[in-house]
Amino acid sequence: MLPQQGYSYLGLAKRGGNLITGVRLLTAIQQKTVYLVLTSVDVGPTQAKKYEQRCFYYHISYFRCLDFNLTQQALGMNNVKTIGIKDQHLAQRLLTLLNNS
Repeated sequence: MLPQQGYSYLGLAKRGGNLITGVRLLTAIQQKTVYLVLTSVDVGPTQAKKYEQRCFYYHISYFRCLDFNLTQQALGMNNVKTIGIKDQHLAQRLLTLLNNS
């Protein structure tokens, strides 16, 4: 699970325009414009597999670690289960948090 500080980073990414969600995320993975992809733990197995395989193929870090309700609160958006981080430094900080927890 992503620590509470990680959700603050997600809010910063959204305000800074460094967050991609939805269908555009698949295109961003193929174009390698995202450095980290995070999905909710309650996302369906088919969707999780799709993102995991694409990230593996394009060598992008992938984690299934988000809490659905905390993600909605941090981003102020409804029904967001998969997000991509476009900023390399922010992605690195989130990776550090995930690896330490």
